[in-house]
Amino acid sequence: MIAYKLSVSEITRIKVLIRTANEGDLPSLLKLSAMLPPGMTSMPFDKNTWKSKIELVEESLARKKRTDSESVYLLVLEDRETQNIVGTAGIVAGVGLTRPFYNYKLSKESKFSEALDIRVTSNLLNLVNDFTGETELISLFLMPDYRKNSIGQFLSRARYLFMSDFPERFSDIVFAEIRGWLNESEKSPFWEHLGKKFFNLPFARADFISAVNGSQFISDF
Repeated sequence: MIAYKLSVSEITRIKVLIRTANEGDLPSLLKLSAMLPPGMTSMPFDKNTWKSKIELVEESLARKKRTDSESVYLLVLEDRETQNIVGTAGIVAGVGLTRPFYNYKLSKESKFSEALDIRVTSNLLNLVNDFTGETELISLFLMPDYRKNSIGQFLSRARYLFMSDFPERFSDIVFAEIRGWLNESEKSPFWEHLGKKFFNLPFARADFISAVNGSQFISDF
């Protein structure tokens, strides 16, 4: 186990421990994921998926360096007084090496007709795998009662401490996905106007499939 300690002074003193996740954290991680809105695919409310992820975390920690498959490192924030898991932060090394990782690349196409004196410029979204093999920051979540005194900031930055301590496990390029905006009905405008044109599924269902089974279904169509 790898751990980082933090004490925060208030009227009372909060003592928390940031450490790598283990099998005993499964019930707590399920509880946390049940609190999340749609869109955080790295923390689905699914016991088997969490069990497999924790097993992969343990396998990844046993490795000495990067491999030709994905590695996952999940940190949990533990309240030392209550012994509850109150937050998470994770890293994936070798993104897309085990199963495809897709993203859209925004580009422009410009066409001009001299005879008609018309120029048409269009924005294009191209499905690519540009981040294959790189390192992704994932699963940053903190329970509301602990969102104070820079605890969340330290939890997020603990991932950089981890990468600094074990640079041989990670790539030089590090990126993070930002969850898309959901409206008051928990619908994704981006999904409604693009994704749903290809997949006749509600956003929450497509999001769950992506989280549990991967995003291969995107390229299937």
